[in-house]
Amino acid sequence: GDLPKNKGATRVVTLEAAGGKQVFVVVWTFGDISDIMKVSKNYFTLEPGKKEKLEFALYLPDSTPVGEKTGRVYIFKVPKLW
Repeated sequence: GDLPKNKGATRVVTLEAAGGKQVFVVVWTFGDISDIMKVSKNYFTLEPGKKEKLEFALYLPDSTPVGEKTGRVYIFKVPKLW
């Protein structure tokens, strides 16, 4: 969507470790958004049956050049075997 300069937006994703095993969570951001997006938590273990809310906050400072910013966010949940 559109976001004016000197403004921000926040989105929340809730993760759950189902299946009775611990999972290791990694969040990777790619593209132009990597420098302007903050993730509340990264590289952590999620216990079985527990939920964790991840907050993704993006802020465009006044100094941001005009134009489209693109990127992707990948969230990996890997069974913790170690």
